[in-house]
Formats: sequence, structure tokens, C-alpha cells
Amino acid sequence: MSIPALTFDHDERARSRRFRRAFVVAGAGLAVGVVGLVYGSHLAHGPQIAVTLLGSLGLTMASLAGPYAYMSSRRRRQPFVRLDARGIEDRSDSTHFGLIAWNDIDGIRTDPSMPGHVLLDVRNPEQYLRQLRMIGARFRPGYLDALRARARHCGTPVTIRTHRLEADETMLAKEMARYLDAFGDSA
Repeated sequence: MSIPALTFDHDERARSRRFRRAFVVAGAGLAVGVVGLVYGSHLAHGPQIAVTLLGSLGLTMASLAGPYAYMSSRRRRQPFVRLDARGIEDRSDSTHFGLIAWNDIDGIRTDPSMPGHVLLDVRNPEQYLRQLRMIGARFRPGYLDALRARARHCGTPVTIRTHRLEADETMLAKEMARYLDAFGDSA
């Protein structure tokens, strides 16, 4: 059975929220900078230095916010979630699981206690936790312990976040189940 690869990318609303936040920060920094530099020169010597430094910091913040927003939007050239014959390629957040093979997946489900997540019941969760440790969880202390607690709570540590995707957890779970039927062990 030939099913084309399916990708889920960043939700445009989330991207526009990031740009709005960056430009609000830039505007606030610009306002603080201009006020600090213009009115700082009219103050006494002690406060003048502090207000001038605050103005310089505001201008620096303003000058960095725009390029940061632009670079962060260009950073992800790959889709967040990709479904193909090999499995599910998860890049939904900074500590993603990478490729999860269809043969390793026993079930796909959603849980009302975890909105915005698709839960994957995998045969060897410790392998994916080790893989996650190599990818980037080492930079977030306690993250692996949190995933183990999640496994006790909902039965699996392997989840895919849908908060930033253009699909909700129900739609993503249905598509994943369709691919699992086509490419999993029973196929």
C-alpha cells in the first residue's frame, strides 16, 4: 500500500504570536531607550548615569528583538511531525524523540488529562528516553524524571505535543493510526 508522506508544520497563528511578542519587546525597548537617553541628560549626575544606561539597554533590546524573531522563524526548515513508511519523525519541541519506528508502536491514543498531546504506547520506552537524553534533554535538568512521572500517570513517556502544530491531537492521532495500520507490524 502506498501512502504519501504527511507532514504537520508550525501553526501560522503561533508564528504570528511570536512575531507580535518580539515587536512588542522591540517597541518597549525603543521607548525606554529614547526616554532614557533624551531625559537622562536633564537629571542630576547620579540618576543621569542610571537612566542613560537603562536607555542604552532598551535600545540594545530593541535592536536584538527583530533579528531574533526573524532568525527563530527561519531556524526550523523541517516539518515538526512527519509520517512516512519508516515511522513518525517527531520534532515538535526542543526535546523531541526523533524517529519512532512503526514496529515499535503498540498503540496511539489521546488522554483528556493531557490535552495537546498524542500518546504513543511503545514497546521499549527506555530506549526512547536514552535517545532523548542524547538529543537534548541533558540541557534540562529533571526532564527525564518528569517523563518517567508522565509514564506513571498516563502509561507512556513518549508523547507528541500538538500545541504548535496546524493540527489538533484528535486529527493527528487519527492520521497516525491510519499510518500505523498501513505500516505497522500487522501490515
